[in-house]
Amino acid sequence: MNNTYAWVIDKLDVTSFVSGKSNVVNNAYWHIEATDGVNNVKVYGNQPLTYAAGADFVPYENLTQEQVLEWVKTSMGDKVAAMEAVADVRLSNLLTPIIEKLKLPWIV
Repeated sequence: MNNTYAWVIDKLDVTSFVSGKSNVVNNAYWHIEATDGVNNVKVYGNQPLTYAAGADFVPYENLTQEQVLEWVKTSMGDKVAAMEAVADVRLSNLLTPIIEKLKLPWIV
């Protein structure tokens, strides 16, 4: 089974005024919920965002998670796949734990 990913926006930072617009999003905090169908992991991050004067603007109260995720993923570019790969590694580690040989703690 292939791993599946759900991207979620947790929080937004805004700048009060930018180029005549109010409550302009400048940073989005996100997490990915990844599953292999049995195990689940989360990867957290944030993405700075920049509003370009004259670009289409969506008032803060009209934003949707889908819109913000589109901005985040566009801004991240190739890092989207990299973050999903991090989740893949974490899921894999749950299936095949890393075994280490440690020195016994009572032997100096």
